[in-house]
Amino acid sequence: MKKRIKIKNDKGFSLVELLVVMAIMAILVGAIAPQVNKYVEKSRESRDLQLVSTVFTAVQTGIATSEKPVGVIDHKPLGNLLDTYTEFSTETKNEIKDLLGPDLDQDSDFKDKCLSKKGHDGTLYVDYTEAGKLSVYISKSGNMNNADNIGPVTN
Repeated sequence: MKKRIKIKNDKGFSLVELLVVMAIMAILVGAIAPQVNKYVEKSRESRDLQLVSTVFTAVQTGIATSEKPVGVIDHKPLGNLLDTYTEFSTETKNEIKDLLGPDLDQDSDFKDKCLSKKGHDGTLYVDYTEAGKLSVYISKSGNMNNADNIGPVTN
């Protein structure tokens, strides 16, 4: 009798091997996803801080070029500062609005541009002291030293 020679021609992976690899990948994704979300939120807060810095630069330029002295600005939201603050001349308000552009000259516009949860839920505040210290920050409470703020950007 002739013996049959069995030629093994097994190529590829078995179904069990593929399922094991998929299970390991699912476990890794489940463990890594929360960490990635934290870093994504931090990057969004960094972008919001850049927006705060843009507002700071615009307000600082407006104060520096103001023809009349600017009084104390105490926890004023950006929209109120540009619309109702009487210590800024109309020219200064317009210069700040021009520097910010039409997309950032109101508090609601700023919230739309914020990507982070803190930035979207908070309000942009401007403080200016008699000593000339300018601070711009995003806060829910209006308190500049709150740990949940974005900023402050100060001079």
